[in-house]
Amino acid sequence: MLSSSTMVENTRLKELQAEMARMKEVVVDVKQLTTTMATTNHDLQSLITSLHERQRDDSTRFETLETTMDAVLKSIQALGTGSRAVSHSPSFQVRNVKLDFPKFDGSEVLQWIFRAEQFFDYYNTPDEQRLLIASVHLGKEVVPWFQMQSCNQAFPSWIAFTRALELEFGPSSYECPRSDLFKLTQEGSVQEYYVKFTALANRVQGVSTEALLDCFVGGLRTDIRRDVLIQAPKTLMRCVSLAKLFEEKYATKPKSYWSHTHTKNHSQQTPSQSLKSTALPPLLTKLDLAPPTRHALVKKMSPAEIQLRREKGLCFTCDEKYSPSLKCPNKHYLWFHLDEDDSPDASVLDVMSVPDNTEPILPSEPHLSFNALKGSAGIGTMRFKGFINGLPVQILLDSGSSDNFLQPRIANCLKLSVEPIPHFNVLVGNGSAMVVEGLIKRLEVTIQNHVIKLPVYLLPISGADLVLGASWLATVGAHISDYSTLSLKFMLDDKFVTLTGEQNKLPDQAQFHHLRRMIHTDAIAEMYSLHFQHFGPSQDHFLDLPQDMEPELALLLHTYQQVFAVPCGLPPPRSQNHSIPLVHGSNPIKVKPYRYPFSQKQQIEKMVQEMLHEGIIVPNNSPFSSPIILVKKKDGT
Repeated sequence: MLSSSTMVENTRLKELQAEMARMKEVVVDVKQLTTTMATTNHDLQSLITSLHERQRDDSTRFETLETTMDAVLKSIQALGTGSRAVSHSPSFQVRNVKLDFPKFDGSEVLQWIFRAEQFFDYYNTPDEQRLLIASVHLGKEVVPWFQMQSCNQAFPSWIAFTRALELEFGPSSYECPRSDLFKLTQEGSVQEYYVKFTALANRVQGVSTEALLDCFVGGLRTDIRRDVLIQAPKTLMRCVSLAKLFEEKYATKPKSYWSHTHTKNHSQQTPSQSLKSTALPPLLTKLDLAPPTRHALVKKMSPAEIQLRREKGLCFTCDEKYSPSLKCPNKHYLWFHLDEDDSPDASVLDVMSVPDNTEPILPSEPHLSFNALKGSAGIGTMRFKGFINGLPVQILLDSGSSDNFLQPRIANCLKLSVEPIPHFNVLVGNGSAMVVEGLIKRLEVTIQNHVIKLPVYLLPISGADLVLGASWLATVGAHISDYSTLSLKFMLDDKFVTLTGEQNKLPDQAQFHHLRRMIHTDAIAEMYSLHFQHFGPSQDHFLDLPQDMEPELALLLHTYQQVFAVPCGLPPPRSQNHSIPLVHGSNPIKVKPYRYPFSQKQQIEKMVQEMLHEGIIVPNNSPFSSPIILVKKKDGT
């Protein structure tokens, strides 16, 4: 037992000794670290002291340098003044630019005096030589005045000569340039206004820069002034740049083709026509049966020339060999005219003859206006109520459509005789083409107790059951159309007929039986839902833009501020909304939770609260989840 206890104590003693040795090593390390820190602290103190001394030396040097520069500048100014007053010998200057002395013709005397003094300062011209140089460069309008003044009393100095010029040719002493400057407004372009403004501002003394800036902005046009005030320019040059930029924005747009042709046609009228236009128009205008004048671009080809080109196998419009695959570069409309004196051979007659079974060629491509397509009222349209075999129909008179068109459902309902027309397209006002479903050669329509017979094409239009186009108006002959009173007057079967159009009516509220009947008859082409949304008064929200931003970029941001605005709320409903469809019976995926750093946790909570406030997200207890990924911006936020 004694030996075992002794062994335990020896073991503990060895452990204590080892622990003491480690503590001594730690104490030695701490002493060395303390010594190193003291040395480093001493070095830092020495470095700080040397920096303070160097800063004091630099300050002293800068003060000395500034004092020396002030003394040098003062000596240079004094030397320049003395050389002008005492010494007449020109000082050393670089003569790389040759200046011409301006000639004075009696106008803009203040500008001429300024240019002349700049010339004299550049060449250090003595005062007694200035008068001689200036008198040589006087115009013929000013020389008599100078001679008269020199005979009476010679000018003692250049200053006296300039004062005499200002009194004789300058602005009147009773004029008030300050008042003219404050009353100046823009009448032409911004550049012209700026030239007038600077000319008056140079004659005004004692006006601050801010006052000149306010005066310039106040004289701009109203639309330009409002946009310039939004940008709050600080300098006159920036204000001028902004004004020129907004002037280009509000520049006059080019006139449309209709206004150009309309003005051109009016300008080509003769005086007799303009005088006749003041008289009342006749009830029915007579048709002009005189042959139309031949256009300058119409080229008449004689039968001999036609036969010659046919024998050589040449194209009628170019000199290349004709073939079915030839793409002629000169596309023209050709008019073949057969005179009675000419006697073409049988081959020409066979080529020019038209079989009886062919369809007539239309003079122009069939087209349907946008008003007729949608059934909307516009210029050159009238609405009538008529009957087809006792069935009431809505009739739209549209001079912008080429032919007459009927809805196919009316023909199907009345069992009308329809003839097929293959490959017959109609150009529609929205730019597309519609296929005609058939032709009714003779359709009887009753309009206000008057029966008219006309051919119609079957076309699925909306808004009107029957459209009367320009082809029907051509069969009527001379007629009077008054779209202000919605009346149409013409002769029908030797009787004077007057058709009165219906006034445009606002849409009535549809009932359930109306909708059901239109659904059964397939009469609903399009259906829209209208919702009332209240908008407050529009106000211009000024963006907080930096002062050094370019005017073009500032104008772009202000014009499209709705595009660059911070989005608020969810986007409007689309035809295809985003959704994640789940397979029936699918379970959520088990995702192990993971931690975020404390800085990211604060940012995530802040962004979640902002999205909840804006309505982008809503609280949800769904078992599905998705990870959150935060990406830093370029600025590190």
